[in-house]
Amino acid sequence: MATTIIITSTLTSSLLYPTTIDNSVTNLTISIIEFNIPNTPNPEGSSAITSSPTVPSISTVFQTTTASAPPCPQTSPAKSCPSVSGPIAGAAVGSLVGGALIAVLLGFIIMSSRNRSGRRKRSTRLEKVSPPNEPKENQPDTSIAAWEKHLPQPEADSDLRSAVSALFDQIEMHVEQYYQDVAVKVDASMKPDIAQFDSGLYQVSILDSLASTRRPTTLIKHTIAYFMVSSISVDSDSAVSFLPAAFTALPQSMKGATRTGTHSAVFGAAYCKWRVLTAYLNPKLENDSAYLVARDKAITTAADKFYRAFSPWARDREGTRRSNLVSIMKVAAELGVTIFSQPSTLVWDWRLSRHGEQSHGGMRLVLRPGLVRTTAVQGRPLETPQVIAPPLACVLDTK
Repeated sequence: MATTIIITSTLTSSLLYPTTIDNSVTNLTISIIEFNIPNTPNPEGSSAITSSPTVPSISTVFQTTTASAPPCPQTSPAKSCPSVSGPIAGAAVGSLVGGALIAVLLGFIIMSSRNRSGRRKRSTRLEKVSPPNEPKENQPDTSIAAWEKHLPQPEADSDLRSAVSALFDQIEMHVEQYYQDVAVKVDASMKPDIAQFDSGLYQVSILDSLASTRRPTTLIKHTIAYFMVSSISVDSDSAVSFLPAAFTALPQSMKGATRTGTHSAVFGAAYCKWRVLTAYLNPKLENDSAYLVARDKAITTAADKFYRAFSPWARDREGTRRSNLVSIMKVAAELGVTIFSQPSTLVWDWRLSRHGEQSHGGMRLVLRPGLVRTTAVQGRPLETPQVIAPPLACVLDTK
């Protein structure tokens, strides 16, 4: 409900002067000012005074009263009472103007105070309640879902399968292009170089297999495939790794540790998370000069050893055989990084029996291992491992 503040300033001056009609004395009272300021409550129902463009009203009331006064003595017709009408009029006008100025000054002070108070309260309300369309400062979201979406995400099974197939296709093409099936007598000086590439998956050693087979190229395909897969696996026994040192240090240090029951499940989940976090926190490999130097050195050393060990079966002894093998090993390193970064655990499987393929009618040699998922994204073990890429094997012909 609106209220009215009334400020009244009364200036009273009792002046006596004779009138020209009846020679009476007039008492002049000047009352100034009636100053009205509407006070409208703010929209929130508080009693705070808000600014208003209303101009204060000013009214001036003149009130005169007449009183009888003794007449001036008439000493002579030529003389009369002294006239005071001029000074009285000047005093009245001066009082009127002064009162008006005082009223205006008071109104200005009150209006200014009310405007300042209103601005402060509006500013407080604006600080407390921002408009819906006011842009807000972007604050980093530190919830689990927010930062986990920036971690390496699962690759589609079809993409993983294609990458695996592309790697082994290149290995087989390399062997078919640069090696041939010829009988070679392996002397004592050659044996150490060849023996270091024995996969150890079969009861027959690689040296004996090369001496007894009519298709040494098939054995060479198996040997290259096994060596490359071992070099991109964090838990392999290979002395050579194409992966960053941060990827292999922890798995190698945990070899031989056994966990059962709940501890095993918890460890599996933590291990999956560790891999993803390590891949995310590790510098981008294409910009990590230290890793690239170490990787290229490991690849060059491995290519040189393989180049020398199987040179007796090579078609091209001085051409592009070595450089082609180096390029394939770099592809293998990239695949190893991708597999390591997956939220689920992926392992290479060289055992044919797991996939329903038995060894009958001779030695079946695995040319391509299977890629198997053993845990879900959260690290929970799968009751039945999921085959991403099946293995490929063939019978090794013997003499």
